[in-house]
Amino acid sequence: LTAVNVNAGGTLEPGVPGTAGGVFNITGSLLFSSAAAYMVTINGTNASNAAVTGTATLGGATVDVASGSQPIAGHKYTILTTTGTLNSTFNPVVMFGADSSGVLSYDAHDVFLTFSSVPPPPTAPVLPCSTANQCAVAGAVQILPAGNALLTAISNLGNPATVGQALN
Repeated sequence: LTAVNVNAGGTLEPGVPGTAGGVFNITGSLLFSSAAAYMVTINGTNASNAAVTGTATLGGATVDVASGSQPIAGHKYTILTTTGTLNSTFNPVVMFGADSSGVLSYDAHDVFLTFSSVPPPPTAPVLPCSTANQCAVAGAVQILPAGNALLTAISNLGNPATVGQALN
């Protein structure tokens, strides 16, 4: 693409969604609005990123880390690079999990993301499930904070068949 504008409410997710290490090449400029988002996927030492040949204007947009990502604490990930000018910065708040925040840093042509701590990898669902969809929903539900109404309601159903129906 020769120019990419990510407007308010829009999200740019470079590479293949859910796959770390993918690169989205932009032959031209990249412009984020302040209410836009940039979602990266991280796994091990790999992170998805955008490679821009023109000006990259970050505009205070939010950096999100895709669900299922597994960053390494202390590893510095390159999440955006440009051979042109890097204008402005992203919103400095980058959260991943309840207890893990990322720190953004910059040089003349690159944006980096580093985590000082990371949440543990997800565990297999404890809620009974028999299909891939039920297990995916169970995994999402059981990481909700203790006392969450949805988690409590599903956990209190008791009968595995009834829980399975609720997870569909």
